[in-house]
Amino acid sequence: MLELVSAYQPAIMALIVLTLIVLLQSFAGAYFCFVKGDKVPGAPLTGDHGELAFRAMRCYQNGVENLPAFAVAIFIAIAAGAGASLVNMLAIVHVGFRVLYMAIYYAGFGKPAGGPRSLTYVAGWAVNVLLVVIALLALM
Repeated sequence: MLELVSAYQPAIMALIVLTLIVLLQSFAGAYFCFVKGDKVPGAPLTGDHGELAFRAMRCYQNGVENLPAFAVAIFIAIAAGAGASLVNMLAIVHVGFRVLYMAIYYAGFGKPAGGPRSLTYVAGWAVNVLLVVIALLALM
């Protein structure tokens, strides 16, 4: 078991890093939305992409929505015995796209839809799909 974990250590570390980032975003979202009094906890999110508080909370929500799929893709790829170097590389690339997505979103760079944020989201999503595909191929 230890050999299996060590072979996939970069992928597991990538998952840990992304999990920590999403957890830290909850504080950023809380600060920008609730501490500053811009939003009401538990109420539906209001506002638009022009507001930092809105972007911070939506960025956090997007991270929460996407983290489980990434975690499952990593664990399935490891359990299937997919090539460790490929899984490790894809995991790191996925985290890179997620961090870039977050930076673009917080900065408010580009259009709300169809801009660089959307492109980085789709690229990260595609890497996640690729992780699942290589896991399926490893099982065949």
